[in-house]
Amino acid sequence: MGMSYMRAWTLIKTMERCFKRPLVKAVRGGAKGGGAELTETGQRALALHQQLEAESLEAVQATWRELRGLLRD
Repeated sequence: MGMSYMRAWTLIKTMERCFKRPLVKAVRGGAKGGGAELTETGQRALALHQQLEAESLEAVQATWRELRGLLRD
């Protein structure tokens, strides 16, 4: 994603302050070197965000098409 590990975790912690439950579960070290995964809340928040994005794009499609018609090629 082109960002540092520290920046990614800072953004995650910032988002988590907005939610009632954690979004990401971190696993330290171990044979696989650790990692992170979305919690159930994180998965639901991601799905809802994707749905919101799709619905928003659909809602503005006609207006965007009209605006594009006013733009230079």
